[in-house]
Amino acid sequence: TTTAAHASESKVIKSQKELTPTKKKLLENMGKSRASAELTRNMLFDQHGVIVSKNLLFRTMRQGRDWAWGATETESLTIFYSEGLKLREQSTKYGVSGKFDALTHNTTGMLLGWYAQHPLEVLNARAYAKDAVFVDTTHKATSYSFKTGPPAVIDCFGHSAPCGMFQVPEEEIDSVAELMRFLELDVLGATCCTDGGHAWPEIARMFRQFHVEDTWHNCENGDKKAAKTIKQDG
Repeated sequence: TTTAAHASESKVIKSQKELTPTKKKLLENMGKSRASAELTRNMLFDQHGVIVSKNLLFRTMRQGRDWAWGATETESLTIFYSEGLKLREQSTKYGVSGKFDALTHNTTGMLLGWYAQHPLEVLNARAYAKDAVFVDTTHKATSYSFKTGPPAVIDCFGHSAPCGMFQVPEEEIDSVAELMRFLELDVLGATCCTDGGHAWPEIARMFRQFHVEDTWHNCENGDKKAAKTIKQDG
């Protein structure tokens, strides 16, 4: 990289006092975006011709990340709720409100799941969910046990259009079906295209939808399915 090639020719900045507001803002924004340290160092050199020490790089990026997402769990949850509640406000651009809610345990207050929709995602769901909904909840997207469901539809241009987000501890029929209803994705007669997880066929049946497994998972799981069929036939 250009950074590695010219590092010996440039002064290494070790103190935040030596950073101009523009350079400091760049590092903070890269931290906010959770960019890699290597990408950030290279971008700083390419744009401003300077090198910063690893300690200063990580410290400044961390400040941007903490400011955006919270330095503690309490701060993070406060930001999470405040930003979510803003979605409920009426959008002057789209003419509808977004959605946000968090489901908690009645006794312990433990977070059991949450869902959110931006105003445009609400319109996407209302316009296109009658045709088909694509959703996958198998991957763990956090350091905790929550599984993430990013449902999408296909718009009039043939492009994938997001229509919300939800997280649940497990891919369980009742809890996932409830969140899909909140997101208005339970349209009668639509096609429900999923990762083929155990809950989805039953959820589609509850919604009176046609259930299909997406091509990627179908190809990945094809050998296992074939092996089971051969074993049963044998």
